[in-house]
Formats: sequence, structure tokens, C-alpha cells
Amino acid sequence: MRIHLLPLLLICLTLLPIELCSQNSSVIIKYQGVINEKYVDSFLIDLEAKKDVSMHIKQNVNNYYRSAQPEIFYLHIQGLESYYYTDFSLKVEGEDNAGSLASNDDYYTNSKTGAIIKLNETIGNVLFTPEKHWEITDEVKMIGDYRCIQAIPVYKRYNEKTDTYYYKKRTKVWFTPDIPLSFGPAQYKGLPGLILQIEHRRYTLTAIHIDLNPDEADLKINRVDENERIISFQELIRRQKEMRKNRY
Repeated sequence: MRIHLLPLLLICLTLLPIELCSQNSSVIIKYQGVINEKYVDSFLIDLEAKKDVSMHIKQNVNNYYRSAQPEIFYLHIQGLESYYYTDFSLKVEGEDNAGSLASNDDYYTNSKTGAIIKLNETIGNVLFTPEKHWEITDEVKMIGDYRCIQAIPVYKRYNEKTDTYYYKKRTKVWFTPDIPLSFGPAQYKGLPGLILQIEHRRYTLTAIHIDLNPDEADLKINRVDENERIISFQELIRRQKEMRKNRY
């Protein structure tokens, strides 16, 4: 994979602050998500040990995970806004496999307002305001032609059973200061560089193509209308609880 920096962008990155670059940047990033084999192996070993699960179910679950196919995601950046979504056009109708296990939710973010909104027509658009900060490490590696630095998100996660919050840090994120745009897939953003890879416990998401000079007609920013209802993360948890109660 080779991704080439345009001379004009090089001037922007070296001479202008991040805010000015962001306001004038349009970028489209294509990511590939793959399921982590280590996670699958561990999950299936635990499943095999369960004596109360039939062999038929075990075989079906095994096929579901072992036949997992990569998934494609896109991040469109225009100025201070971004839109992240899944490319469902590659899915085969009737195909039943685990995919990449990465979330298929769409996200709209706005760096000016600080909004991170998960788009959901069923439950409602969710405004994420996680208490999160980044731990930037000394780990460095190349992704394509880009030198990337590892960062780890440390944030509060809600424990529904105990109705409390706890701190969690598992995911590894790789960003490149070579493209100083503070965007990334899903709710991951806020670093001094574009996020090119996310190493989650269950999946790995990697940028496989970057268009630093896309046609305006190709850019897709699905904004949240001012009249659309936006709920908080806490309201989402409450609604999910109510939905589960109504099932039984």
C-alpha cells in the first residue's frame, strides 16, 4: 500500500497550525476491518468447554466466526466535520458470518462544537461526551508510508449492572502527525494526527487508502439536523434497559 502526500498538503502541514489545516482540508479514508484470530480462538475454546451448549450450536457458532469476512468503512472529512460509515455494498445477501466485529454504527463529529454523535434511527441519535483522555506512548511503527505513534484511550465506561462508572484502557490507537487532522473512525478523535489504525481486543481497523484531494462531489457528510432529537448516553442506557424489560 502506497499513499502519496501532495506537495500542497505538505506545505500546509509544515507551515500552518492544525486548526487552519483542518478548516481547509477535505480527505476520504478507506479502512478495512478484520476480526482478530486470537480473540476468535479464545472465544471458541471457552464455548467448547461449555457442557450445557449442544454440539449443533457449537458448530454453527464455529462456522459463523471462522467464515468471518473483512469489512470496509469510510471516514469523510470536510473542514471541521467528519462522517464515518460502513460500506454495506460488499455484503452478500444471505451471507451469515461475524464480519469484522467492528461496530457498524454511523458517526458524525464536529470539532468546532466538540460533538460526537452516533446516528441511530431506531433509538435516537446519541451524543457522546465521554470523560476520556489519551496516553501517548513511545511506541512507533509504519503504516503504509506514514510514521505512526501509539496512543491509548483512557475513559470512563458505564457498568449497567452496578450503575457505576469504571476506568478502562485496552484499545491501542495509531495516529500519524504527518496528517495533523484530529479525526478517526467512530468515536475515536482528538489526537494531534489522523488515526490510521485501531487495535481492539476483537478486531483491527486499518487505513488502506487515503485520498488527500478528493472531488467535492465524492464527499459525504451526513449532518444531524437542528430539529432532530439527540439523546445523551445516559438516556440511551435507560432506553435499552426499558427495551429489555419489555421483552420478558
